[in-house]
Amino acid sequence: MKIAIVSSARKDPSSGVGGVAAHLSAAFRAIGHSCDVVSLESVFPNVEGVLNRLLFAVVLPFRFDLGSYDVLDIAAGDGLFAAIFLKLRRSKSPRPLLVARSHGLEHLVHEMLLEEARAGKVKLSWKYPFYNGGYRLWQIKKYLQSADLIFFLNAYDRDYALRNFNLDPLKVKIVDNGLPASFIDLPINLNNVMSPKAAVIGTFSKRKGYDYSIPALVELLQRHDQLRVGFFGTGTDDSNILDKFPARLRSRIEITARYEQPALPTLLEDYNILLVASLSEGHSLVVLEGMACGLALVATNVSGTAERLTDRENAILIAPRSVEGIVYGIEILLQDSELFQKLRRAGYELAQGFSWERIARTTIEYYHEAMAHNSREARE
Repeated sequence: MKIAIVSSARKDPSSGVGGVAAHLSAAFRAIGHSCDVVSLESVFPNVEGVLNRLLFAVVLPFRFDLGSYDVLDIAAGDGLFAAIFLKLRRSKSPRPLLVARSHGLEHLVHEMLLEEARAGKVKLSWKYPFYNGGYRLWQIKKYLQSADLIFFLNAYDRDYALRNFNLDPLKVKIVDNGLPASFIDLPINLNNVMSPKAAVIGTFSKRKGYDYSIPALVELLQRHDQLRVGFFGTGTDDSNILDKFPARLRSRIEITARYEQPALPTLLEDYNILLVASLSEGHSLVVLEGMACGLALVATNVSGTAERLTDRENAILIAPRSVEGIVYGIEILLQDSELFQKLRRAGYELAQGFSWERIARTTIEYYHEAMAHNSREARE
């Protein structure tokens, strides 16, 4: 089978969408399929700028022979013009299977941002309603409606789309994100007793819940002298983090603004708590990576996270937008060493089931099912 994984993200194995494309394509090739990754650089190799992301979906059908593939697995925001182009073209060869892959439904991120704006936590640009809060949401909806097969990362996203977009339920599937082979079966000593060190992983953004995690961590550092905190992959100047903490606490904070994904297990060697305070998630790669590294998870009970985890069995789940909830969740671990170690072991064991090879094989089965469905419809 010849597959193209397409998105306007950069070809970066350490990023979210780019990482999914890189690892999934490698897994497809490992099990005997041909797979290309078509990224932002593939369409605009020598041009920088925000405008390129806006134009990616429009230019895509004219830069690549999309009809040469059996499957076009395209990020939901990037596939509409490819679908229109392929459905209008005159060709004797069969049209590729059109797959819409949601990496976290942007309509729900939009609703989250509106709620944050109403609460005075964020000020939206006057331009926001025209593209990110308007046209892009329409474009995603239309491609989801055009696709032969639709992938969501969790049931909450799926159910929202089924209620609001008039999709065919038979075309909709839930898929997992995964871990590269280097994160599977890491030699972690889960019985060692270490001083508490909490890691926060992710870009410095509203969606990642920094407005709530930082005040909570200030309070926790003030209460617990032995606690240390590390921020990883913030993508911002260290001062934007450190300035939010009292000067006397800053010596207990470590920041690594950027890192390559393979380096993460080494960076987290001395850490044993992972805080994920996101306001919206599809299926968090950070959650999987942290559990695979043996960290006990404290996470907001948003969609994809809550659906795959059980409170006090393999994580501490807390309400989003709650400083008190974060403080409560981490203090439970600091006060109950037996629970702390239990969650570390349970999270580590859960993460072992999320290999990209397993996910690639399941995805291929979904492709075949959708192709067979299209073939039956064509004969009828």
